[in-house]
Amino acid sequence: GERIALGFADEGARVIAVGRDAAAGATLSALMLERGAAQAVFVAADMLDPASPARIMDEAARFGPVDILINNVGGNIGAGFFADSDPAGWQSDIDLNLGTVLRMTHATLPIMIERKAGAIVNIGSTAGIVGDYMLPVYSAAKAAVHGFTKVLAKEVGQHGIRVNAVA
Repeated sequence: GERIALGFADEGARVIAVGRDAAAGATLSALMLERGAAQAVFVAADMLDPASPARIMDEAARFGPVDILINNVGGNIGAGFFADSDPAGWQSDIDLNLGTVLRMTHATLPIMIERKAGAIVNIGSTAGIVGDYMLPVYSAAKAAVHGFTKVLAKEVGQHGIRVNAVA
């Protein structure tokens, strides 16, 4: 995420970066401004909190309309064989890798649809394409991100919105 934010800063973009660590975020915001960001803000938020997307969009409104959304939240909770997994842990893996994408996209789309412009980039994983050994739930969640990306691209292309995934 940091590298993506810095890449946009290098291009002179207005950037809102999101993460849980406010101190690291302050450092990142300063670095983005040093590197040429037109504006740079860090929003300390836990993307697993369903209220976070609305808070982020409120902050984004200060900058103007959202042109690009990068959905970069993800990770795996733990490796192991599915037969040995605890069903109680599945939902947290699914929410981290798919739920965050759904919630942030849902919060951003109305603005893009209204403007008839925008781009959404979902960070997927090759695990979602070929499956990673001993990461069954993570692989399934990332496969869902890739599937969601394809369907969303079909739905919102008519509004001038591009949707892609990077693995």
